[in-house]
Amino acid sequence: MAQGLPVIVVANYGLPVSAAAAPFGMAVTVSTNGYGMPVVPVAFGGRPVFDTSGTLFGPPVIPANTSPPVITGTTQVGQTLAVSVGTWSGTAATYTFQWKRGGANISGATSSLYLLVTADLAAMITVTVMATNAAGSASATSAAVGPVTEAVVAGMPAAPVLVWISATTDNTPNFTVDLPSGYGDTRDAADGDIVYLEVVDNVSFTYSSTDTLTGPEVTGDIIAMEATTLANATYWARARLKRGASYGPYSNVETKTIAVSTDAAETTAFLARTTGLSPTETAAYKAMINGMVADGVFAKLDCFYVFATNTATTANLNLIGNVRNLTLATGYVSPMTFTADRGYTVPDLWSCLDTGLVPSAGGFKYTLNSAGMGVYVRNNRTTGADSYAMGVQTAATSSLSVLQLLNGGLAMIDINDAYFSQVATTTAQGSWFVNRTAPASMLLYRNGTSILTVTGATILALPNASIYVMGNNNSGTISKASNGDQFAAAWIGGGFTATDVTNFQSRLNTYMTAVGANVY
Repeated sequence: MAQGLPVIVVANYGLPVSAAAAPFGMAVTVSTNGYGMPVVPVAFGGRPVFDTSGTLFGPPVIPANTSPPVITGTTQVGQTLAVSVGTWSGTAATYTFQWKRGGANISGATSSLYLLVTADLAAMITVTVMATNAAGSASATSAAVGPVTEAVVAGMPAAPVLVWISATTDNTPNFTVDLPSGYGDTRDAADGDIVYLEVVDNVSFTYSSTDTLTGPEVTGDIIAMEATTLANATYWARARLKRGASYGPYSNVETKTIAVSTDAAETTAFLARTTGLSPTETAAYKAMINGMVADGVFAKLDCFYVFATNTATTANLNLIGNVRNLTLATGYVSPMTFTADRGYTVPDLWSCLDTGLVPSAGGFKYTLNSAGMGVYVRNNRTTGADSYAMGVQTAATSSLSVLQLLNGGLAMIDINDAYFSQVATTTAQGSWFVNRTAPASMLLYRNGTSILTVTGATILALPNASIYVMGNNNSGTISKASNGDQFAAAWIGGGFTATDVTNFQSRLNTYMTAVGANVY
């Protein structure tokens, strides 16, 4: 109490305080009602009432925690933990305790002390303290301690030193264990001497491995977890020695975040050849190539070019491998216009790109009776004639492999033959795929849907000149390129099944959608 305040000092409810004990106020008797509330005599109404400890009488206040409980002690089986109640505001309260193992109540553990038992091994321990007074209750939970370890047996050597030696990209981890001195000159399985290794994720102790040590004591014994493959996550590892049925203390804890690429080798190889891709482009490439590899269609391609990308340099790369990258065709008039994430626009009837793939040379997925090629065109051209999207024809064999779009209102195709097949179309726009899977069968797909089936088709020979993209190679001379069309992709390969075509077109269009170049 501050000197001079108008207070009434009392000791306990119903018990008067002598004047000598209350130098700053009068000694009165304060009784309580049935709710434990102080009742101040009417004669002193409106004046504050304190007991001799300086606590103000008045309505009780619900407890509020201002500092959480704290657990102290060694987190080892057989050791006793203690917890403080923490700090609380409000009217004086009584406290109860509930110890928890991994967040779950431990039956019967309701005092301020807790003896750790075997069931607590590897668990994190917390305590919830409940404060209660006449106004109500409130609770607070301590920070977790642990994980709980086994009891150390007297006479066991000191803890080993653990080092996680494998890289973050290695999901079959390797460790070294530096053994403490005095462990013995020899160790073998007959003595029951082993190192026990635990590798855990951030949830539970789910991975473990044991390694039996033999031979003389050395520094840096290697423990390998060959049988364990870790998923990409963060892990903690520790080790301890075991002699017979007794365990020694745990080593230091090593932590590492495993980040193993889940991309197909084909995806990794292609991305390694690129520079400057945006995160969106990189993710789109990964999804497309990984998907095509999984679908089995990537392996059926000889050439695959994605023009809707970051630069013309990347656009000219063959995704299938570092061969047959695109070059300007001999005799071109003017270069194509490149637009990032959209592709090449052909400015002239005599401008196109050379794939370098000569079908007659052999060694390709593209063969006489199993061949396919296609393009992804972005613009909606509705007029035009003799406009080649890609192709080759040679005088020596009279063989054609071509795809013409909107030639007099027709899409015209041929694969390894001398005669065109055709179907009506009103636009050059879309993802076009001409495909031969048998000597007498050809099909044309647009946006993944078959629009032309040719039965009884003839077969002639493999062309002996390279296939051009965005134009036609007529025995080494550019023949009527697709003037004004914008190309987002092109490909050449073996024959595809209907399911292959659906999967390929879907993966490709998903890529185009990701970079904003899709047309369907």
